[in-house]
Amino acid sequence: MSIANRHRNLSTGRNGVAAGTAEDQMHRYRQQRRRNDVQRRRRQNAAAPTEAELILHLASTWAPYGGVPEEETFQRFGLSRPQFANLLWRTVAAAGCGPEVVTTLAAVYPPHRPTPQAGRSESTGPVQVPSDDRHPMRRRV
Repeated sequence: MSIANRHRNLSTGRNGVAAGTAEDQMHRYRQQRRRNDVQRRRRQNAAAPTEAELILHLASTWAPYGGVPEEETFQRFGLSRPQFANLLWRTVAAAGCGPEVVTTLAAVYPPHRPTPQAGRSESTGPVQVPSDDRHPMRRRV
């Protein structure tokens, strides 16, 4: 490559515009800014905790103090304390937490026990409603 060609390649920016012009400087500035934005977004996305991580962190942080206050679970997740405990145990099962974590959490957040559905008895199935004669809330006409 001749000296003239080298000089021309060094002294011109994109589209043949001189490297020192304001347009070229703006172009380089914008490129660098885009690169920085992309890198910043990648770092933020990599550092963003998942909902499961937030739930486990909150529950384990509050475990020594008797568990997360209901106000806190409502503010963060919109859940009552029993609902939060159910969500926590589903998260623990899905995350495959170790036995020491399970033991610590079980001492504060009792594992979910299914409650009987309305209209059903635990042992006999549907609730038996007495006939009109024996039902205290129904009057004979």
